[in-house]
Amino acid sequence: MLRFTVDNLGVDTVHRSSFCHELPNGFPFWVYVQANTPMLLNMEGTETHWVDAGTCAVYPPGYPRYVYCPKEQERMSNNWIHFSCSDDEALIDLLHQYNIPITRFFTLRQFMPVNTILQDLIYERNTDQINKDIMSSLLIEQMLVQISRNILPLNQKADSSTMTHLHAFELLRKQLYTVPEREWTVRDMPAQVYLSANQFINLYQSFFTVTPKQDLIHARIAKAKTLLSSRVGPNEAAVTLRDVALLCGFKNEYYFSTVFRRVTGIPPGQYVPGRDM
Repeated sequence: MLRFTVDNLGVDTVHRSSFCHELPNGFPFWVYVQANTPMLLNMEGTETHWVDAGTCAVYPPGYPRYVYCPKEQERMSNNWIHFSCSDDEALIDLLHQYNIPITRFFTLRQFMPVNTILQDLIYERNTDQINKDIMSSLLIEQMLVQISRNILPLNQKADSSTMTHLHAFELLRKQLYTVPEREWTVRDMPAQVYLSANQFINLYQSFFTVTPKQDLIHARIAKAKTLLSSRVGPNEAAVTLRDVALLCGFKNEYYFSTVFRRVTGIPPGQYVPGRDM
């Protein structure tokens, strides 16, 4: 298991126009940086590049670091973290597995999840909470997962007008998977994010690669599998198919059985917990 430690970090750190950071031998730890304003960052050795707000980069220990505030600006702002890992080679493999570039610029669909984790790390660093080192290590691993989830393909930038809706959509989707039995309607769901039905469906599919209706079915089937698991063992008769259907938002057990079989390939009565369908 990889263990991480925080060396230093900052959120919305402001640098004046005279800011100049020149470290030809780099830092002895990993660096994640996220530009909140345009700035000059190096990539591929000592060459610096103008990067737009939202640009991110990950640098390994010992990699040259050159950072400047553009002369055209009075100040620049960035989020950043310096961290160490118990096994750098294993971390490199993990970053490749997560498709997170090393020493290459990239951007994210949304930054709020990563920024929230950075704020949590500042809290852990500045308080005396029990097991703070363990929590910080877990938060860094969670940060890498969030970067992996939100990373955009190289040379692709997030559409700011579209991304403003993403957080609201993800909150809505969490509700959908938490209470799929609720009577979710085409009228109700768009109203929660203040969009028309057509706009809502198009954005939902672009964010999550499924339609809202398909996602609702997936959420209900996922809950049904959990409920069907309680039928195993001495309490097998405790939950009937009718119970499961109603608890998952289906109108009756017949429609539930039809949908379950269409999605999983087997009828719900033959479902075996833990077996991939």
